[in-house]
Amino acid sequence: MTARIHPTARIHPTARIHPTARIGEEASIDAWASIGEGVSIDARASIGAWASIDAGASIGAWASIGAWASIGAGVSIDARASIGEEVSIDARASIGARASIDAGASIGAGASIGARASIGAGASIGEGARGLIADLGREQIRGHARIAYYGKAGDIRVSAGCHDFTLAEARDHWGIGYCDRKRGDEYLALCDFIERITT
Repeated sequence: MTARIHPTARIHPTARIHPTARIGEEASIDAWASIGEGVSIDARASIGAWASIDAGASIGAWASIGAWASIGAGVSIDARASIGEEVSIDARASIGARASIDAGASIGAGASIGARASIGAGASIGEGARGLIADLGREQIRGHARIAYYGKAGDIRVSAGCHDFTLAEARDHWGIGYCDRKRGDEYLALCDFIERITT
């Protein structure tokens, strides 16, 4: 069996493509990239040098995967998502359309990142993170502070690490007495931003 590669796709001669993979129209696969069993890469998607796409993953149209990125088995990356260099996305995670994940970020197995979410460089989203996209579809990261938020206007909850708060509880927790003032200020700024865009 030979891989189903559209004749307009641009494949570097050193790229390794499993025979069951499907590569769409005008997709681009760079040097030494590795495309696993049953992977589907849609039209005009771009896979960077040395990137690794594991079995059963799907990459949407116009999506961009940076050099040295590692995409786990069964991961779903929607159209026009942008995945930076050296990003690691573990098995069965899903990345929404037009989401942006900056260089060096790490997304845990089974996590769900919403459409148009923006994940900062070096950020780490834990395994199985869910509810990040419910109703609002956003996640915000500033410096070392990472907050997912979910719910409906007037009933917003924020999630950071092991914490799950209402906005008022979050402000109390990261307020004046918080042990790391710089990080506390980053979290409070994110709470203010989330309140502004959800009311």
